[in-house]
Amino acid sequence: MPILPLEFIVQAIPDLVFRFNRKGDFLHYYVTRNRLLAVPADQIIGKNLRDLFDQEIVEGALQCINEALEKRTETSFEYSLNLNNSLHFFEARMVPVQNLEVISFIRDVTDRHLLQVQNNELIKINSELDSFVYHASHDLRAPLSSILGLVEIGLRTGNPEEMRSCLTMIKERVQTQDAVIHEIIDYARNLRTDVKKEKLNLKFLVFEVIDTLLFNEGAEKIDFQIDIADDFEILSDKVRLNIILSNLISNSIKYHDYARGNPFVKVDVMQSDSKISIGVEDNGQGIHSDHHDKIFDMFYRASEKSKGSGLGLFIVKDTVEKLGGVVECSSRYNEGTRFTFSI
Repeated sequence: MPILPLEFIVQAIPDLVFRFNRKGDFLHYYVTRNRLLAVPADQIIGKNLRDLFDQEIVEGALQCINEALEKRTETSFEYSLNLNNSLHFFEARMVPVQNLEVISFIRDVTDRHLLQVQNNELIKINSELDSFVYHASHDLRAPLSSILGLVEIGLRTGNPEEMRSCLTMIKERVQTQDAVIHEIIDYARNLRTDVKKEKLNLKFLVFEVIDTLLFNEGAEKIDFQIDIADDFEILSDKVRLNIILSNLISNSIKYHDYARGNPFVKVDVMQSDSKISIGVEDNGQGIHSDHHDKIFDMFYRASEKSKGSGLGLFIVKDTVEKLGGVVECSSRYNEGTRFTFSI
């Protein structure tokens, strides 16, 4: 059986093949897929890695080359490149040969990388779903158990005052359960529906949100300050923006310190280039520094006084990210809190 020339064998390999010395100089190549190169293959010989790639890739490649030569074993690393307006991910394997040189087999692993990203996202979603089902079922059942107990007391008492007290507590439990159900609906809506952007008057939207919260306990004591121009317009998803603002403003109302003079909730906006940042600030109870890195976790309650499900800020973060933005919190305990999110 005849032995095939090396060139024919290399052409059958779905890799880019290069020969390097220890310094990272290109000595030779076997390339059949020029579209995966930053520059044409025939222009590479004689150049150094530093002539073609950024510092991070160069350092990774040289480290692999030196390790392969010193240990006389195969090494590898991964890097990414923007080719033809598309981000590609590559795996480079360095195999030591004679004369202090290595043969590098470079393979496009973009599809594998994207599958891994999708797999990690599915693992994250499944983990969140397990936690969500466990906690949500508890938060839905707890008020029902309490309501059943109060109904039993109400049925047995002949005292009108006790009956009124039971009805008041039943009302509170129903409101708690209603709030949890609304949060579950918001979470599902953000997860399942596509982003639909439209032109919105931000100041008008903020006033709409505040109007829905005016009957919340303590809202009548708050000085609402809206530092937004009357004609300021943004392009965003109204439903999601409403969810974000409702959660943040209602939290500011709920966790205020009404013993303090002039309790306020301030909403403002800043714009730079194409980025818009919206802030919700208050001079309420604040959040202790021990909780700062956990407040956006699902079902996390930062306050012992919290009567909520612990879903609110998780939904805020999830919704902001769905809009392609980020949310940040700055808070001092007993002084106040400021949330800022970009869209």
